[in-house]
Amino acid sequence: AGTLHCMDKGRNNNVELISILELRDALEIAESVVLAALKREESRGSHHRTDFPHTNKNFNKSILINEQQKDYFKVWYKDSNIMEKIRSILKNKG
Repeated sequence: AGTLHCMDKGRNNNVELISILELRDALEIAESVVLAALKREESRGSHHRTDFPHTNKNFNKSILINEQQKDYFKVWYKDSNIMEKIRSILKNKG
């Protein structure tokens, strides 16, 4: 794995350091998105897989990802009922 080094050692307005941190975060998010896409063995909405071309009702769940330690991700599924969430939000507003 490659590493990035910051030439600017300043503590104030260090644009180089901010760019490195943003890149690191973007790569971590990209890895999580790819992992979730691989775990979803179906096609749903804009997520289309040629090896799983149909929607599967068993995958009507959210895929949660948590980095347990460096480069070790825990993946699990949580029932996703968006309508219940919307009703709950609307109910609490009134």
